[in-house]
Amino acid sequence: MTGLRRILLGEAMRTGLLAGALGSVLGIGGALLLRGPLEGVLGLEVQLTGMFPSPLWIAALVLTPPVGSALGAFLGGRVALRRGPRPAARGWA
Repeated sequence: MTGLRRILLGEAMRTGLLAGALGSVLGIGGALLLRGPLEGVLGLEVQLTGMFPSPLWIAALVLTPPVGSALGAFLGGRVALRRGPRPAARGWA
């Protein structure tokens, strides 16, 4: 694996991990904030354990974005690294 490809994959994984963690925190926080009002409107009691089925789900929520981002960067980087930089700079990509 070339140095440029390693940098590209590392950057994509960091970005995806940050997006996954931030999205999970915001989503769980939003669910916790909406739990009370929705219980009153719907007349249902939502258990906290029902909101989080298992630790495997939380791991999947956090790890799916970096894996998808790295896969996209790897596949896109394979094509981009084969081409010369001149056509892209001219807008002929």
